[in-house]
Amino acid sequence: HQAAALDALRASDDPDRSLLLQGGWVVDLVDIAPRRADVLIRGGVIEAIAPGIAERVGPDVIVVDVADAIVMPGLVDSHQHAWEGALRGVAPTVAFGGYWGLTHGGTAEHFTPDDMAVGELMSVAQAINAGTTTFIDNSHNHRTEAHADATIEALRSTGIRAVFAAGPPGDGP
Repeated sequence: HQAAALDALRASDDPDRSLLLQGGWVVDLVDIAPRRADVLIRGGVIEAIAPGIAERVGPDVIVVDVADAIVMPGLVDSHQHAWEGALRGVAPTVAFGGYWGLTHGGTAEHFTPDDMAVGELMSVAQAINAGTTTFIDNSHNHRTEAHADATIEALRSTGIRAVFAAGPPGDGP
């Protein structure tokens, strides 16, 4: 039943399509205490949050039962260096100066456009897993236009909301 509802949502080409998340534990910044409620989304915009909305919507609304889930707005990360996602965990015990030397002073200048894309995809997956749906990518390892193009295409391919804030490499050519 849930898979069918989500498939219908994906197949819809109506930009004003409606989706109802029914019966989830809603956590928002208005009322921090979790509460059971339905969330009605029309055209990608939250229209209403309240108990019992499901009883008032028409058959054109795609309903997804989320009774066992937490429903909350996506979080915003205002400072990411997403290209570095490919380097996560390479030096967990190294202080910042050592990390800078290892990454910006060493590995970064060897990154290809494909490496940039891999870093972006890994960072986006990690962000979404943590509940972040929007971030500002302070992306500062663009050695060629191809590096920037690969970075932007990787971000676009994920559907995450992102601001691409390009910058020059921290070290090297």
